[in-house]
Amino acid sequence: MVFFSSQKHLEDWAKSNSIGGGEALTIEQTLKLGIPFYLTKMNLDYARPSREETLAHFKSLGFTGPFWKI
Repeated sequence: MVFFSSQKHLEDWAKSNSIGGGEALTIEQTLKLGIPFYLTKMNLDYARPSREETLAHFKSLGFTGPFWKI
């Protein structure tokens, strides 16, 4: 994971490092992304969300591109 100060910073870094693919998220998106995975992670009866639940969560956040099709 790499943190960037702006979209331009990300674009400049990607060009200079020959990196393709991936996604750029805001801090708010990153926090929302982890909710179903970490909100109850410390519960003894914790169960990781299913693939279908995970994809539905991604879709609810607007993450629908090829990167999010696990």
